[in-house]
Amino acid sequence: MSVQLVFIGDFTSNYNPIVGVVADEATALKLFHRHPERKISWEKIAVSDAIEMPAPGSLLWVLIQGGPFSPTAYSSPSPVAAYADRGRAIEEIARREELYGEELLLCCLPLGTIDFTAPDWSYTGS
Repeated sequence: MSVQLVFIGDFTSNYNPIVGVVADEATALKLFHRHPERKISWEKIAVSDAIEMPAPGSLLWVLIQGGPFSPTAYSSPSPVAAYADRGRAIEEIARREELYGEELLLCCLPLGTIDFTAPDWSYTGS
């Protein structure tokens, strides 16, 4: 299963926060047309542990390159994985840290919710 992470901002700028996640590209395209002033873009990402589409409102846990003090993690995020189960996401963070020394930010996004006012991804730590 895959979903679309929704970003705002022009990708040529230094500020492109994730503002939500939607189930499919058609929904992302509707947002793009409904809010041309926001410069919406989206990126497909697999939900690594989902065998069926998560229900609207379900929490998705997205791993972003860069730790909590990395300015680029917030302004120009690079998502690396998404999970429906927080425990699996935390396990993946630990695995990637051990194998690659990678620092990842864990953010929580409810499926189908877009919040243009808050590129605060509810950092939860690990």
